[in-house]
Amino acid sequence: MTPEDITHFLDHAIGSRIAVRLLCEQHIAVSQTPRHPDDPHLHQGVVDMECSPAEMVRSCASFVAEMCDATVGASPECILEGDIGATFA
Repeated sequence: MTPEDITHFLDHAIGSRIAVRLLCEQHIAVSQTPRHPDDPHLHQGVVDMECSPAEMVRSCASFVAEMCDATVGASPECILEGDIGATFA
């Protein structure tokens, strides 16, 4: 196999593995967990129905900044642009 074929195979295998695991986790969460109508996070199983990409980036950026500050004494600024109020499932 060429290196490109190996890369394509591994990428496909990893993607399939992630997809199967997500589907299994979602099935278990939906079928075994009662849904609470007053859930403030609006979860449907393992899916957050109001996921905020901006909040996820801020959370990850904060974690990475702490690691950078502890390791090298400085960290870059994280600037978010676009519709930072957008949410999606």
